[in-house]
Amino acid sequence: MKEMNPIISIKDLSLAYKKEKEITQIFEDFHLDIYPGEKIVLLGESGSGKSTLARVLTGLLPPSARISSGDLVLQDIHLDLNKKFMHWNKIRGKRISMIFQDAMEALNPVITVYDHFKDLLLHHKIVPEKEVRSFAKKILKQLRFEDPEHILESYSFELSGGMCQRICIALCVSLEPEIIIADEPTSALDIINQMEVLKALKSLEGQTVFMITHDISSASMLADRIIILQKGVICESGSRREIIGHPQDPYTRKLIDAYAAVENIQRRKNPEHGEVILQVKDLQKTYGRHKKVLDNLYFSLRKGEVFGILGESGCGKSTLSRCILGLEPVGHGEIMYRDANLLNLNTKARRQLSPQIQMVFQEARGCLHPNYPILKIVQEPLVYNKLYDPSTREQMAKEMLERVGIAEELYERRPPQLSTGQCQRVGIARALITKPEILICDEPISALDVPLQLQILDLLMQLKKEFDLTVILISHDFRVLKNISDTIGVMYEGRFVEITTNPSELINSQNPYVQKLVQASHNAFAELQKNAQ
Repeated sequence: MKEMNPIISIKDLSLAYKKEKEITQIFEDFHLDIYPGEKIVLLGESGSGKSTLARVLTGLLPPSARISSGDLVLQDIHLDLNKKFMHWNKIRGKRISMIFQDAMEALNPVITVYDHFKDLLLHHKIVPEKEVRSFAKKILKQLRFEDPEHILESYSFELSGGMCQRICIALCVSLEPEIIIADEPTSALDIINQMEVLKALKSLEGQTVFMITHDISSASMLADRIIILQKGVICESGSRREIIGHPQDPYTRKLIDAYAAVENIQRRKNPEHGEVILQVKDLQKTYGRHKKVLDNLYFSLRKGEVFGILGESGCGKSTLSRCILGLEPVGHGEIMYRDANLLNLNTKARRQLSPQIQMVFQEARGCLHPNYPILKIVQEPLVYNKLYDPSTREQMAKEMLERVGIAEELYERRPPQLSTGQCQRVGIARALITKPEILICDEPISALDVPLQLQILDLLMQLKKEFDLTVILISHDFRVLKNISDTIGVMYEGRFVEITTNPSELINSQNPYVQKLVQASHNAFAELQKNAQ
């Protein structure tokens, strides 16, 4: 492979971001060659330059980027990165295609999934208009969508984060580009769909895949070559067996050790819990006339409990959390918070209770207003609920930002100026500022690199103790839930198929779906151990 000519090369790249008077250097004399048909995985922590590198390769750098030197060569085309390149639109999509990390932001919320396919396929003249629907359905079936017709008529806001991510992957793959740049394509997916997507990417013969991820197990399943990036510098590069089995750089070892640490994370569990403070009874929720998302759902939550909800993308986990918060209408059932049925309350009464139940959303950056400084964002729940005076709100916001590890010099920055991990900490601060009794965490670490996952999980457990929180922790990763949850409920097609206080019962479960979930999680970790031998 090394005797081949690279399909794309970056040479002598020096790049920085200029924000007002502050200049942040990202790359200095950076080099990278990518060869035809390679499956490359780029690993590194948040802020190491991974996504910036993807934007260099696709010509999507923001205006704040400053390039002092560097060339990009795509086979027969030489690109001067200091000049505007008029042919990007001919190359981007058809020759180089990108799967973005924030799927919800990448999709237009006011047009259907079908219209996304139609616009893309007709623009690049892939198929005639009369064949768009059948072509799109075929691609969606390859990515494990059970009802492609329903998906095509849906809007992005009607779908789960995992579904939106798979739609972005389907749009990209439909163009059959020479190079696929995949920026965290599996971070929002459950372990079953992760493996299916990785198998799909690996099976693309003749296509070059350059995947950016924080998930070492995904790297071990896909990569021909793994590149470790730290603060804009390649600190190690080699085959997956070399990197995972015999890492030479301390930073690489840190990443691998952090992944193993998630498997073994522990916390001191409460021997007993208090009274039942939340009960969900016979909850039903339907989208449209036929799509039943929640089906006769029952569960109860005790004071001080960590209730883990496990399930694959689209099973109803996030919809359940939004129903509890009052963000989704409910067709039938009860949601009892202490003695109050939240579904029967009028707007004023519901608002009075809203400070008691708060949420940390899955999309760390997407749920924060992009034009507001974070100091203002954290105060939003206090303003909405008309709590305290302005000076008190600001002081409380500063204290909470400090508590979650956000430095004072960042208070006036907007979310686009922060890393994904920093945005997640801001989201946690905003959720806790009303001092809630119940905190719902919807995939709070899925988009974070592994060292940050450990930090956020540790932070949540510290804050749980400090604020006496009762936590609903939603995840598609059994490794995360098994040691920090007091109770785990497994969701399938809108209902709990198993609820237990003993994770070993799930490991030995006779339910085929539970077996499938737990075994997939085990296989991902086993693949990493196999490559480490």
